[in-house]
Amino acid sequence: MNELTSPTLSHLDQPESVAENRGNPLRGWENENHISSTQYQKALAQYESTRQAVLAALSDDPTVGRMTEIGREYGEAFNILEEEDPFIDTTDREDLFDALDHILDEAEAELSLDLDWARESVIEGAESVRDW
Repeated sequence: MNELTSPTLSHLDQPESVAENRGNPLRGWENENHISSTQYQKALAQYESTRQAVLAALSDDPTVGRMTEIGREYGEAFNILEEEDPFIDTTDREDLFDALDHILDEAEAELSLDLDWARESVIEGAESVRDW
């Protein structure tokens, strides 16, 4: 078999990886030519960290101030990634804000609450500091 016809399996083809990746709003970044594997992994880690922070804050400290702070932390983390090696284009910017929406959609479903105030606060925080 040559390279083009030989079957290959990546870790993403495994059933557990497919299930984990289904809820990943940045999954499209993994195969983008302008985004390195390291950038993708760091972005995914930041997404997951932000997700955990939002869910924890909504359980422990559900305030506008805390949600805005989480948004700022998210924006600043991607500022650092962008400074290291610029890669975030217009579509990627949209993906990053869609990822925040995804986090709040998930939280709304899990908590059965209307979290428009939290969504607005997180996005406002990210917008206030982002350089991308």
